Amino acid sequence: MQNKLRVYSKVYCATNRERAKARREAYRLAHPEEAKASRKAYYAAHREEAKAYSKAYRLIHPEREKAYRVAHLDQIRIRSVVINRKYNLRRRVEALLRLGGKCVRCGFDKDYRALQIDHINGGGHKQRKELGGGGFRSWLKRNNYPPGYQILCYNCNMGKRCNGG
Repeated sequence: MQNKLRVYSKVYCATNRERAKARREAYRLAHPEEAKASRKAYYAAHREEAKAYSKAYRLIHPEREKAYRVAHLDQIRIRSVVINRKYNLRRRVEALLRLGGKCVRCGFDKDYRALQIDHINGGGHKQRKELGGGGFRSWLKRNNYPPGYQILCYNCNMGKRCNGG
């Protein structure tokens, strides 16, 4: 009798698992926003576990990782370009706002693209060399926007450069 129950239980679990999977898939398709929010909440609660699992999987299956990257190279490049642009724009706007948000000489504040971060006492080239060619705005944030920097519009910055200050 007990063997019959075990066999029945295994069969029931297998068929029930398929039904539950089908129900979840149907719900996900019918309610995409709620499903997305649920996945995000789960990931937020289990972020470290998910990262550890992904890292372990990539270490165990490097050929799959490589095959994925080769097959989706264009998508990966586009995605990374978009992500980097958003990140850099956020950092730039944050730095501009923390340093005043407008040109200290003429007061220009109409277009953030024309605003530049200026080293008050010069030394920008030397600092870029020290930082290794990137990450200046991240450095500013890490150092809590130290004194010695100002916002200038392009015209005022070029005038300062050409006229020696």
